[in-house]
Amino acid sequence: QSTSGLSVYFFSSALFFCPLSSMSKVQASHLLIKHQGSRNPVSRRTGQSTAGTTKEAAIAELQEYEKKIKSGELDFAKAATARSDCGSFKAGGDLGPFGRGEMQKP
Repeated sequence: QSTSGLSVYFFSSALFFCPLSSMSKVQASHLLIKHQGSRNPVSRRTGQSTAGTTKEAAIAELQEYEKKIKSGELDFAKAATARSDCGSFKAGGDLGPFGRGEMQKP
């Protein structure tokens, strides 16, 4: 869904918040919820194992965040800071600018 030149995408076990652009680099933010099937099932935010979280539970939680963010009830950066299991939680989920092929494959 696009609002004010921004898009929110749900993919696997993460929400991505991307400015719309046709440039060679984009900047995106994400809210990642790790689960037992994650490459490294340890939260970078808490240092705790996420081995007890199923992929289905992670997806369900992200879908709730997606609804609240899209409705304006919740700010993406605040949600990512409070909940993301990625080290980018410190920057509100901001992954910084990157080009095609510079990010890990899902």
